[in-house]
Amino acid sequence: MMVDWFSGTVDPATQRATLSCAVAMLLAFFAFPCLPVFAAGSPTNAREAQIAVMADMNSAGPDQLNIHIIDSTDKDELLIIARSIGTKLHAQPTGLAFKTGDPDFIKDKGIGLDFLLPVVPRGEGYLPLAPIIEALAPHVGKMRLLYIIQGPFTYRGYQQYENDDIQVTVDPPEQTQPNSGIPLAFYGVNAIIKNPQLKTVPIPRYPQDAAQTNRSWKLSPLWWIFIAGALGAGIGVILSKLLPRRQR
Repeated sequence: MMVDWFSGTVDPATQRATLSCAVAMLLAFFAFPCLPVFAAGSPTNAREAQIAVMADMNSAGPDQLNIHIIDSTDKDELLIIARSIGTKLHAQPTGLAFKTGDPDFIKDKGIGLDFLLPVVPRGEGYLPLAPIIEALAPHVGKMRLLYIIQGPFTYRGYQQYENDDIQVTVDPPEQTQPNSGIPLAFYGVNAIIKNPQLKTVPIPRYPQDAAQTNRSWKLSPLWWIFIAGALGAGIGVILSKLLPRRQR
C-alpha cells in the first residue's frame, strides 16, 4: 500500500531522508520562476494546468490524482475534467474532494480537485499521456503532469512527441536517495496544446510502436519537479504523502 505519513509507521529520520531530494527540487522550482518551461510551440490558450498522479506499483491501485488550473476556482470545470479522464480510461473517479492550497507552497489563488482513479498500468513501463492531454485540451494551453511512482518501475515510453496539435516531452526521472527508505521516482511531463479542438492524441505507448520523426529534444530545467506546484490546491492528497506534519 501507499506509504501513509500520518500513520506513525514512518520514523522522522526516514521522512527527512526521503524528502531531502524533493524539497531541493521544490526550492529550485520557486527560485527560478522565469526559466523557459517549454521549447518551441505556441499554445492558443494561456491557461495552465498542473496534474499530479501518485501510483504505488506494489498495489493494484487506484491511483491518487490532483488537478489544479492556476488561479481558477471553477469547481464544475475540474469535475468535468476528472470525469473526462475517467471516461477515457474506462473508469469512474471516486473520492472527489476540493482542496485549497497551502500558502507556504502555492502562490496562486486556484483550487484543486483530489480523486482516485486507476491510471498507471502495472508491469507495463507505460505512463498514460493521451487520455489526460485530451481531457485538458479544451480548457488549457499548457500542462505540467507529474507522475510520482513508488516501487519498481522502468519507463519505456516516449520521451518526445510532436505534431500540429501538441508538443510533449517526458523528462528523465528524478529519484529519492537510496537511503531514504521510501523509493520514489518523479516523471515530469511538459505539454503544449496548440489546438484546443483536438479530439485524439495519437501518442503510441512505446517508441517502437511507430517511427519517430524527430529525435531532437531538450530537457526541462530541474525546476520541473514542482512537488507543491503540481499539486496546486491538492496539498492534502499528495503533498501530505511527501511532507511530514508540521510540529505544533
